[in-house]
Amino acid sequence: MTRIFALATVAVLTAAAVGQDQNWADKTVRLRTTTRLGTRQAGGILRDGAEVTLGQTLTVKSDDGVYLEFVDETGVLFKTEVELFAGREMPRKGAPAPKIDPAKLWAAGAKVLAKRSANQVQFGDRDEKGRSTFFTLTGISFVVVRDNGDGWVRVRDRYREGWVVKDDLVPKEAAVAHFDALLKADPQNSWALFMRAASNNENGKHDAAIADYTEYLKLSPNSSAALNNRGTVWINKKEYDKAIEDFTTVLKADPKYAVAYSNRGHALLNKKDYEKAVADCDRAIELDPQFAAAVWYRARALAKLKKYDAATAGFESAAKLDPSAARLNSLAWHLATCPDEKHRDGKKAVEAAKKAVALDGAWGFRDTLAAAHAAAGDFEAAVTELQKALEAKAIPAGDRKTLEARLELFKAKKAFRDDE
Repeated sequence: MTRIFALATVAVLTAAAVGQDQNWADKTVRLRTTTRLGTRQAGGILRDGAEVTLGQTLTVKSDDGVYLEFVDETGVLFKTEVELFAGREMPRKGAPAPKIDPAKLWAAGAKVLAKRSANQVQFGDRDEKGRSTFFTLTGISFVVVRDNGDGWVRVRDRYREGWVVKDDLVPKEAAVAHFDALLKADPQNSWALFMRAASNNENGKHDAAIADYTEYLKLSPNSSAALNNRGTVWINKKEYDKAIEDFTTVLKADPKYAVAYSNRGHALLNKKDYEKAVADCDRAIELDPQFAAAVWYRARALAKLKKYDAATAGFESAAKLDPSAARLNSLAWHLATCPDEKHRDGKKAVEAAKKAVALDGAWGFRDTLAAAHAAAGDFEAAVTELQKALEAKAIPAGDRKTLEARLELFKAKKAFRDDE
């Protein structure tokens, strides 16, 4: 890691210009440049902390007129490295949403992408007292929690929920066309190329995504993000060795890239190399303890290794870190179908599965709810729920046969056990 030592004498002179008498504690500030947080030293800052980027917003914890400390961040910056940031007023927590025709609202559980780079998009929250907190939007696609009907949409990124202006987002289904139009207007817009690749992947156009990421890498051959993202597309194409190759290249250049460790763990999980998958996910979690995907992949690998105590704890942690339909569904499936009776809990499985279905009524989540009802001994509810799942028209033929066999099992008043 590059360590930059900056002298405080410069900051003392310029701090007066921003007003040492104006204390910025509890206020939101925005970075004027890309730098690193650091440790306060005699005469300056040793830049040994996390990178913070141009335009990123932070909430000030303390301000002594020269140095600032921040909420949820370790390290300090000079006050001159930031500026006060006043974002648009977000919906207040607990305030009623406007009454809007539901048909005009984006559905909960829908996926959206940002139209602009993360540092240009306001993402934050506002408490009951009207105090605002701003975050950096993290990830490629985001899940709609609620369309407020007033120009604000509440979404969940990799770590948290928050409000985003609706005009800064584009639905997944319209994203490819949106970024394609940007590229036609400006063929040199590499960011639009990157986002078109991501949009193609989100829409299942994997070959087009690979082509776009490969073209982007010709322009930016050292882009860890593009190489990592291309690896995720290889996973979607079930070409796991190519995925592992991309993630390994990323990690050689940046051994602290938690996302690449997690994604390589995912590829190894799909290759049934469970021990190595756990090891990669352990490293990802060590680097980023709040990384729900790594916790989830690790839990799945541990379940395959029949280490059910650790697997159960992992599924519960993943659902707590990221209470999305996918995480809740995995927890419910584990609690309903675990081969080890000690780790089955039909009541908790039904509770988690109902939350998942409320967020996303896809057939796979209804299948899990049916299995949860069966685990709880309510076979009538299990049959009803699985019949609802089978009404979906887009179920692949092989999966439909699996569900039909499970339906017969529930009709015979037998629960399903995931012994695979």
